[in-house]
Amino acid sequence: MTFAVDEANGTAERILAGAMLDRTFTRHDLWPKTLGMDAGYKDGNFLDAVEQTGIVPHVPVGDGPIVGDDPGAQARRRAKRRAKSKGYGCSQRIRKRIEEIFGWCKMIAGLGRARFVGRWKIKLRSEVTGAASNLLRLARLRTVS
Repeated sequence: MTFAVDEANGTAERILAGAMLDRTFTRHDLWPKTLGMDAGYKDGNFLDAVEQTGIVPHVPVGDGPIVGDDPGAQARRRAKRRAKSKGYGCSQRIRKRIEEIFGWCKMIAGLGRARFVGRWKIKLRSEVTGAASNLLRLARLRTVS
C-alpha cells in the first residue's frame, strides 16, 4: 500500500493521485486502463485530465444536472454515462476492498486523527501504518500448490 500526505485543502487528493500514477508508471512501468475513485474526484477538470492520459475514470458523479459545456462538464457527463457499465461496477467493488484497508488504518492503526505536528511526522506515521497493513495482508496469503 502506498501513502501520500499533503495539506488538506480540497484539491490535494486529486493532485496526489496524478503524482502517484506517475510514480507507479516510473517505478513499475504500469499504466492502468481504468481507475476506480470515490466522489471526491468528480471534478470535471480532473476527470478530463485523467481521460487525456488514456485512463478511463470510474467515479460516482451524482444525480443532479451537469451545467456547462466546457471540457470538464463533458468529462463529468461521460463519467455519468459510464456509471451504468459492468466495468464501473467491478471498479467500485474493488474500491470497496481498498476502503476497508483505509478503515483499518484509521480505526485500528490510529490514522483517524493526527497525533503529530508536522507533515513529515504524519507521513512517517502513515508509512509505518502502510507497512504494517502490508505485513498483515502478506501473512494471510495462501501458497498456491
